Amino acid sequence: MKESESEQPQKDGEIEISDLDSSPSPARKSRFAPRQRVLIVILLNSLLILALVLILVNTVSVRELVNTVFIRPTPVPSPIVTRGPPSVLFPTFPANARLGGPGCLPPSPLDPSNAGIPEAPGTTPARDLWALFLGGIPVVTNNENKIALRIGDHFQEPPHVVGIGPDGQHIPPISFDEHGDSSWNRPGVEWGAVFIFPVKGCWDVHVTGGTTIGDVWIVVS
Repeated sequence: MKESESEQPQKDGEIEISDLDSSPSPARKSRFAPRQRVLIVILLNSLLILALVLILVNTVSVRELVNTVFIRPTPVPSPIVTRGPPSVLFPTFPANARLGGPGCLPPSPLDPSNAGIPEAPGTTPARDLWALFLGGIPVVTNNENKIALRIGDHFQEPPHVVGIGPDGQHIPPISFDEHGDSSWNRPGVEWGAVFIFPVKGCWDVHVTGGTTIGDVWIVVS
């Protein structure tokens, strides 16, 4: 037989698969350029790291660690130390109250101090003169009457003290010296004066210091 006769004829509609397989497939073209792919990878990695950081920060242990390492604790202020019992408030006088006038019209008003001893405000523009009657009330004649004075910053040191009587007599204190620490809760430097009043009536404990003047008007029995 001839070679052409040995070949089987192809049926109609049949296609040789070998012809399709042997032909190379065309290469698939990428949607992104190489530089764009690098940027996308970096962006995705950054978003992943940010998500992890947010998760860690929201945990209690990490927040406490950050606060301990990076945030300084607020310093606790030192307690304020005051002279005298801090729990006892000053007795107050009305702002428009008359604190004493010549001839004891009126006398300087008396009130218990924080120590329970009678005290009186002096008549001064700044109300920075106070008298504490250590011997109690009433003040009597021919007796050593101990009076503590708190003299404020408006008075220049050293202050000068004198007692002015009902007839205009002037007597100095038999002693006048500066005190140390005291529990008496009034502002200013504390001084101690001892007076012996010779007669009854209205006496003015007259305090001067520079150009500042103050008076404590007391009735002596």
